[in-house]
Amino acid sequence: MNPENTTRLDAAALVDLADRASLLSPGQWSLALLQRAYPQAAHDDLLALPVGASNRLVLAIRARLRAGPLRAEPICEACGETYELALDPADFGLGGDAPWPDSGYRAVAISDTEVMLRAVALGDILAVENVAAPDEAAKMLAARVQNAAKDLPLDALAEALETLDPGADVWLETACPECGEKQLVAFDAVHFVASELQQMSRKILCDVVDIARVFHWSEADILALPEHRRAFYVAEALA
Repeated sequence: MNPENTTRLDAAALVDLADRASLLSPGQWSLALLQRAYPQAAHDDLLALPVGASNRLVLAIRARLRAGPLRAEPICEACGETYELALDPADFGLGGDAPWPDSGYRAVAISDTEVMLRAVALGDILAVENVAAPDEAAKMLAARVQNAAKDLPLDALAEALETLDPGADVWLETACPECGEKQLVAFDAVHFVASELQQMSRKILCDVVDIARVFHWSEADILALPEHRRAFYVAEALA
């Protein structure tokens, strides 16, 4: 699946997805977003996507909607100050030119045992993300990614899975500008993009309010306007 072949989300789809971000689990929302942006993709093909590939597609959708870097505000664990990060997905292997992770099984040696292993897929996340006990979820995931399930050390298995799909679990080494303390910050592509879509949705809905107050059009009619036309009517409404 080519990340560049995404269908641009219109205003109504963006608002709907932003609403659903607070109702669905991260895996469910990722699937909903991918189905909207890649309507030609088969459901089973989306479920089979390695998580790193899914993350790349989610970020490609975001790139069609908003230019510029992603922004994060982690809190320093040492001094408690909040600092800002500007993030380019290409810097940590999630850009458009990054290698596409293989979704098939590969022979991997783990603790002197050879196993047939594949990268964690979006469907695996959907299967385990609502399991309350972390240990149980980890064991379920371990069984799903093996061709023939074996009892393996989970830490070693996690390292092998990271090698198969580095884009599935990204941690950024950062330094606090206030105290200089270094810390690792998790990069969650789905969380970042969902948050940005919610920000964009709020802006669109404010436009709807401004236009409806003056012209008395329905929300559906306003959301159907092209972006440049909506901006024109907002300017006229506020003049």
